Amino acid sequence: MKKLLLFLFLFVIGCSNTKVLYTHSDSMSRLITKQLVLDRFGEPTAIHYNQTRTTEDNIDEYYYDFGVFNQRVNYYHPNISLVSSKQSFAEYSMPMTYAERSVYKYIKFKMIKDSVISWESSGVNFATKKKKNKMSVKITLKTNQADGNFNNGDILEKKPIGFPQDGGIQKPYSNLFYWAHAYTSNNKSTIGLHPHRGFEICSFILKGKVKHFDTLLNKWIILDEGDLQVIKAGKGISHSEELDSNTEIFQIWLDPNIHNSLYKEPSYKDYKSSEFEVIDKNNKITKVISNENNLLNLDSEGIQVYYHQINSGNSSFSINDRCYHSYFVIQGGINYSNVRYDKGTFFIVDSIKEFKFKADDKTEIFEIISPLEPSYKTYAQMHNLN
Repeated sequence: MKKLLLFLFLFVIGCSNTKVLYTHSDSMSRLITKQLVLDRFGEPTAIHYNQTRTTEDNIDEYYYDFGVFNQRVNYYHPNISLVSSKQSFAEYSMPMTYAERSVYKYIKFKMIKDSVISWESSGVNFATKKKKNKMSVKITLKTNQADGNFNNGDILEKKPIGFPQDGGIQKPYSNLFYWAHAYTSNNKSTIGLHPHRGFEICSFILKGKVKHFDTLLNKWIILDEGDLQVIKAGKGISHSEELDSNTEIFQIWLDPNIHNSLYKEPSYKDYKSSEFEVIDKNNKITKVISNENNLLNLDSEGIQVYYHQINSGNSSFSINDRCYHSYFVIQGGINYSNVRYDKGTFFIVDSIKEFKFKADDKTEIFEIISPLEPSYKTYAQMHNLN
């Protein structure tokens, strides 16, 4: 009977789809031997030898140096515009002041022979995710996404990741803070001048045309279908957008480490559709907007962006086990796990090797890859928004 209960317990645990996040402390505490430390971090920057007074064995200290960074303290939160007449949810009248201090980033392990007896770290975070055999795919239907509109409905929005007060199911994760799919019908419409600070704001023109004005360039610029604008809001920038009739865009806010970006000068850059490499392979045509080489020169860590057009039939995406893969069905539909998902469906995939599905002909899917755990604390984490 005891064996049967033990078998049932192990079966339930083995089939669980729960994802377990090991904190930095948990992850380091699991490195109990010298070999595990070497497997995780490689050869140390330095090894220090210390003779103990109580035993004949030396204590070896393996020191891993990750550099020095200037940390700002006494910092005040950014003003975040909601691009509306409503007051921002994080608006402060207190002036921003700060001081800087140097912080050394390191980990050191103390060992006797091959056993780790203690560890210490500063300025680093190596949280890890325990993987399960079962797949992890989170699906947010269009009907469950937050709604938005401007100018009495001339511009409508569905938000896979909305602001905290928007009421959508999906909260910020990784360094993705906000994701809106905005569109017009028969009328063009203008969103008036409004401010942004801190975030990297990317606008992808999926269809139609957008005119853009900002206080940095101080002129109107036309963006066509397939083009992209990247605003590094930094200390602060204001801009305005005019969406032409029958236009669709994504506006996506990335967190580049707000703690630092608030003190950088703002910048703006346009990318034309013709600048992006196109790869025709494995039954799909992929526009490479930014890959592991960071073609967009983003400060937000580990972001990759791809636009896929998929032919009819079975298809798949390879999944990096250290990343979230976020997918938005722009056009067409897919059949996943015997269920059909149409335009507007949002997927977050991780913890599996491959995301397999069957696509309609010329299905279009937008993909962003982002880290499971950025090396910095995000704005959403600082304010417990996720």
